[in-house]
Amino acid sequence: MQEWLLFAHVLAAMLWVGSVTVVGAFAVRVLRGDDDVGRFVASLRVIGPALLAPPPALLLAHQSRAALAAERAPDRATAARHLRHWAWGTAVIIVLLVAATWDMVFKPGL
Repeated sequence: MQEWLLFAHVLAAMLWVGSVTVVGAFAVRVLRGDDDVGRFVASLRVIGPALLAPPPALLLAHQSRAALAAERAPDRATAARHLRHWAWGTAVIIVLLVAATWDMVFKPGL
């Protein structure tokens, strides 16, 4: 049973890292181009809870607030500013996940 739990844990971590990476890459693409920031931000309402729900509570609160602020923004510039905050939060999550994965694999304290 322990092997199956470990398998599920590693698989979930891989899906989480992959999801955060892809969504972050799309945010960068939206911010650099003329894509519709509003449409992207609206999709975060579905993608966030479905794929990104497990991050640490503090970062999740930041991500939620930034995404909601971007969705409610009155213009593209304001939406882009909030989306930029969201993208930085996503980068922090990726760094934390990679560090946790490194720690799990190499077990430096053992």
